[in-house]
Amino acid sequence: MKIFLIVAIFNLFILQVLSSENNCLISKQYYVKGVEYFQQRSFLLSAINLSNAQIFACQAKERNEISYRYSLALKELNEPGLAIQELNKLVKQAPEVERKARLTLAVWGVSMEGLDNLEIKKISNLQLMQNNKLLNPESFEEGEREFVTRWNNVHRKNAWISGIASAIVPGSGQVYNGNYQSAGVSFVLNAILLATSINFFDKDIKAAAITSSLFFSVTYLGNIISAVRSTHMFNATQGGALVEEYQNNILNR
Repeated sequence: MKIFLIVAIFNLFILQVLSSENNCLISKQYYVKGVEYFQQRSFLLSAINLSNAQIFACQAKERNEISYRYSLALKELNEPGLAIQELNKLVKQAPEVERKARLTLAVWGVSMEGLDNLEIKKISNLQLMQNNKLLNPESFEEGEREFVTRWNNVHRKNAWISGIASAIVPGSGQVYNGNYQSAGVSFVLNAILLATSINFFDKDIKAAAITSSLFFSVTYLGNIISAVRSTHMFNATQGGALVEEYQNNILNR
């Protein structure tokens, strides 16, 4: 009887070990898929796979690393509240990823608590880049000077030029930014409304003239605002890859 009992306990132990190993393998498979989807910018699929990887993770260390990746996917899915909540848990409970979680929160502009001066300086430089400002090489480490040169040499356009150009000739600011379709629409729409307003005033149709003038004023101002915004979008696109490169450098150091 005792022998049967020992054999039964041993078999249960073996089954538990095999089940645990199987869970580890499943977790790894989900994790790899999650990271691949993230790199492909398929953030919903990434979050689903990373969530499944968390369920089957064997060790707390692995689960915490998966949770960190999961929070990044949540942020990209426009769920910053859930992402920050996930990172805050890691800061409090996961020593192996605590520093990385703090850095990520700081990069997102949440908190710089617990970081050293060098890390704070790096994040401040990143914030300058996110606002499309030129960088001072002296505020970077020697090995990063080449990066600063690349950033400062990014081709940028001046929002003042695009705004003033569109104020003089509607659509010309969009041409300056390379948005030719938007420029054409802006020019034609403003030209039609202006001509219509002048025509109504010439014929002394006051109500129609005032209404048309109001529409023209709105489209005219909208054309200037659109030109300025498209300049900022152009500049952000030009430097976007470098911003991402520097951010990854901060988080993966």
